[in-house]
Amino acid sequence: MREERINYRDGDFDVVITVGQARVIDSYVRALLAQRATEEKRASKTEGAIESIQETAKGIFHMYTFPTLVAGTREIASVNGAKLTLPTDPEKLTVADLINLPERLVTKWEEKILDLNPHWRFGYNAAEDKTDEFGEKVETEAKKVDESTKVS
Repeated sequence: MREERINYRDGDFDVVITVGQARVIDSYVRALLAQRATEEKRASKTEGAIESIQETAKGIFHMYTFPTLVAGTREIASVNGAKLTLPTDPEKLTVADLINLPERLVTKWEEKILDLNPHWRFGYNAAEDKTDEFGEKVETEAKKVDESTKVS
């Protein structure tokens, strides 16, 4: 399975994160984490209460981004003996560990996982992602029909 490393360094972090192509177990972990987040969100809702923007944002992160980061990550390591504030084992990551990380780091991390696992992207359409034995894109019948129905 393909793996790639993300090197991130700023004034506070010097970290290497290894991410990989999804194994079957990773897809199930991702789905179960998303389901758990949804169930926790429902259980914590109080009838008639209005949630703060911060709580809503945290819930969205917990349901969508967090499962992808955990399921797609293989290892987290500090560089040059820098203090690491994240667990090295991705399964031990929590929303609290990740929610206040630099946005640039989290965005880079999630994008690398989604590049390796395009089927995890929202709106992914397998019919539009056909390749031949050489890895070249192949135009599908569905796409040909769609293109022919466009109005100019």
